[in-house]
Amino acid sequence: MKRLKKKYDIIIDAIFGIGLCRELSQEILTLVDKINSQNVLRVAIDIPSGIECDSGRVLGGCVNADLTVTFIALKPCFMLPPATDFTGKVVVADIGVEPCDFKFQTIEEPKPIKRPKNSHKGTFGTAAMFCGSYGMAGAAILSARACLRSGVGIAKCVIPRSIYKILTCAVPEAVCVIVKQTLKGTFRGNIDLRKPLEKATAVLIGCGIGNNKSTKRLVKNLLLKTKVPTVVDADGINALAPNINILKKTNAPIILTPHPAEMSRLLGISVKEIEQNRVKTATDFASEYNCFVVLKGANTIIASPDSQVFFNTCGNSGMATGGSGDVLAGIIVSYLAQGLDVLDAVKSAVYVHSATADKVAKIKGESALLPSDIIEAL
Repeated sequence: MKRLKKKYDIIIDAIFGIGLCRELSQEILTLVDKINSQNVLRVAIDIPSGIECDSGRVLGGCVNADLTVTFIALKPCFMLPPATDFTGKVVVADIGVEPCDFKFQTIEEPKPIKRPKNSHKGTFGTAAMFCGSYGMAGAAILSARACLRSGVGIAKCVIPRSIYKILTCAVPEAVCVIVKQTLKGTFRGNIDLRKPLEKATAVLIGCGIGNNKSTKRLVKNLLLKTKVPTVVDADGINALAPNINILKKTNAPIILTPHPAEMSRLLGISVKEIEQNRVKTATDFASEYNCFVVLKGANTIIASPDSQVFFNTCGNSGMATGGSGDVLAGIIVSYLAQGLDVLDAVKSAVYVHSATADKVAKIKGESALLPSDIIEAL
């Protein structure tokens, strides 16, 4: 430890490997603090010392690496908080060993959807989108524009009258179905769903609809009637919290897209508990309620009903802006409406959403990135 008083250009951390699961001793913590205090390039071998490999937990303290060179394959800690704040850039080095028996997978870049030359708007599906309310028209606009930019044939926006003018001006390509509203400009819970769901090949509900008795009733009625893949986002998820067992009565594939706070409301546990058990939270819920879970955040997790788990490796802090989730929901329902397999649609949408954001961030910077920028770059 005394030698760290000298000047170095690089410090290589190889104190511990992937097997560490105990708290660091005081002596090692002192060494870690000295390493982190140096104004040098810090390179970790396989894993920064002080991180638990499988959980991403920090064991009292850890080396704050600028670069981590790991071997064979990515480890869970490179995808899970809080470890992701300390791993820096991660490079997987080939040492001639083929990985096998993956417990988790990363999302690969999807192939473009094939579009036949002899086609019409019906060829690419109809997305019925129950979004927006008075004061939250932006959520409906962002999701509708993202849906259309992602190739859907018809974006059918089912909206309360309070936002009709602003939505149809902002998204003239959308087909609007105006339904009954409350005095506050939100959806009535007892609307006739026959016309909104007519010819729909996928459904989205939740973006900006508000959270009240009427929207809870609407979400319940819709989930019991829908027969096509249905995305439940934002206020749609909040509306499910007191009626979560509805998910066990549906006749269609259901995709939930919660951020940790929405997930905590569904489960009645703290956000901290969610963040400490992201994989288990998503997989247990998907399995119990027979749905697909997109647990959003850095390295978004996708869990399927049959316990498959996928991590997203794209994305940046510029996406931590109100409206980013509306854009993702619009892309997902667009791909579903176009006929993609549910898991393929969800994986493709998560990848495209974040990879596009990364490209925009290189031009505008992460701080200046807006959800509408992602839509325009799709």
